[in-house]
Amino acid sequence: GLQAITGGSLDTFLLPSERRTLGSIQLTEGTDQFWDPGQRVFGTMGRYDQLGIFLALVFLLIIGFLYDKRVGKKMKMICIAVLVLGLPVLVLTYSRSAWFGFLLGFLFLAIFLKKDKRVVVAAIVAPLLMVTYIFGSNLLVNTLTDTPEQTVAERFFEAFSDERWSGEYIGFGRLYWIVETVLTVVPSSPIFGVGPGQYGGGAVAALGNTTVYDQLSLPFGVYGTGGYIDNNWMSMWGELGTIGLGAFLWFYIGLFLLCVRTALTHEDKDIRALAGATAAILIAFSVNAFLATFFEVRTMAPYVWGLCGLVVSRVKSDEEPASSRA
Repeated sequence: GLQAITGGSLDTFLLPSERRTLGSIQLTEGTDQFWDPGQRVFGTMGRYDQLGIFLALVFLLIIGFLYDKRVGKKMKMICIAVLVLGLPVLVLTYSRSAWFGFLLGFLFLAIFLKKDKRVVVAAIVAPLLMVTYIFGSNLLVNTLTDTPEQTVAERFFEAFSDERWSGEYIGFGRLYWIVETVLTVVPSSPIFGVGPGQYGGGAVAALGNTTVYDQLSLPFGVYGTGGYIDNNWMSMWGELGTIGLGAFLWFYIGLFLLCVRTALTHEDKDIRALAGATAAILIAFSVNAFLATFFEVRTMAPYVWGLCGLVVSRVKSDEEPASSRA
């Protein structure tokens, strides 16, 4: 919040810019502030989307436990205070990946798992309010582009702008790489893929490995220079092939269904709360992975896999016979 109030004065202080290399391998690329100073908050995370997604993860956990009736009054007040103070920061990151991931995760948690009628009503009313806003403000959604003066509403609706999507394709952005992964990369090796560290992810970017891109006459990742493609799902499909992507989906969906079953049936309310929040986070995480390589980004991935591990370990310990535990 303070970063937004100071209007960008803290940006230079907080932004890590130094690159780290080991021989010819670039371990970290540093962070270039391609957005205008003061436009988006990023705290100590280096990028606004990384802060936003981390906050979304924390807030989904908090909401999951707030639905647990055994949370004490003092702890409930602390949780509510964190949400009241933190949600505006999530908005000020201007990270649509974080917004959409949090929104879908929250709707799943509140409507599907907790049957919260208040959220059901809000989910019905919200689209009507959005349509009213668009027509009432004469907002031309199809022509919206990213600008420093953009409002929160314009940033939200820009995700559905024809102008943005055409720019994404022409500028070798996400849309371009979705299309080229399907039409060029996967057909070149549909079953087993082009190989790990060869296409779209952090490894190929760190290694500066242009081999597959050159063979397929493709630019080197986003903007033609990044190496990565801002889409973990497409990167895995290209590198690991249909078999590899299918195996990962089997693992991912299995974790999600385990969390859902535990959230609905476990006797311990705390475990139900943890499992429900983790299921919601997995939904958010799957959305985030369509918009960047967040399956391998340390500001979120270790926490997600760690939460999944906690749920799995608790379920497995409950399934063990008493004699084996003794």
